[in-house]
Amino acid sequence: MALSQQDIQVIAEFVRTATKAADVETVISATFQTLKQLGRFDRVRIVYPQGPGRWIEWKAAKNTLGMQLHDEWPAPDKKAVTLFFEAEDAHSGFISSATTKGKAREVLEVIAPQVWSALLLQLTLSRVKKAAVS
Repeated sequence: MALSQQDIQVIAEFVRTATKAADVETVISATFQTLKQLGRFDRVRIVYPQGPGRWIEWKAAKNTLGMQLHDEWPAPDKKAVTLFFEAEDAHSGFISSATTKGKAREVLEVIAPQVWSALLLQLTLSRVKKAAVS
């Protein structure tokens, strides 16, 4: 199933929002809102490294959003559609959806690199701010 022109416009707006986001929470929230707008994404997970040996996992389901820290890499669900942020390094992080029907894979293929770029930007800005303070 191909993405429609309207889907592409929604994704373009997401990219603008994520690029200008003030913090990681805004990027995550915008991602989940965009996925809801693009299809029936009931449960979504975003996992990425916070630092060496530390992982952040965001979960969204219906109207809930939660964050959890992990000391070990939280593997994606086996029956989910999962896109890794870096294909050659699964531990770079991923975005995963329990929704496997319709255009789920196509949407995640387009959204995943944008989410990863926005998260990297936020992580870099956070490190620069901490370095400036110290």
